[in-house]
Amino acid sequence: MEKYVEIATGAIYILASICFLVFSFYKALKAKKQEEVERLKGETASLVRSTAMELIQKAEEFKNYTGEEKFNFVLTRLKQLNQNLYGETELGNIINELVEMSNNVNIEKKGTNNNGK
Repeated sequence: MEKYVEIATGAIYILASICFLVFSFYKALKAKKQEEVERLKGETASLVRSTAMELIQKAEEFKNYTGEEKFNFVLTRLKQLNQNLYGETELGNIINELVEMSNNVNIEKKGTNNNGK
């Protein structure tokens, strides 16, 4: 009878070790996949911001467009690039943030040029 208990205990130990090994392997694969997802999100976010700046500059060339039409021009093109990383309101916030930053830089440049004369 003791022999069967030893065999059962050994089998349970081996089974637990295999389960732990499989769980650890699964967890490592999941972490690696998550790192790749985060890397791709970072690249996409960077691409969205740089493309947004280019589109904002292009939209500013349209003299007959209102501010809202320029905003919609940039927003519709960013939606195509977005790939579900940002929602429409988040894209709008990014556009507004970049336009605000651009306006602040332009004001500072104009102020420097006027004071320098």
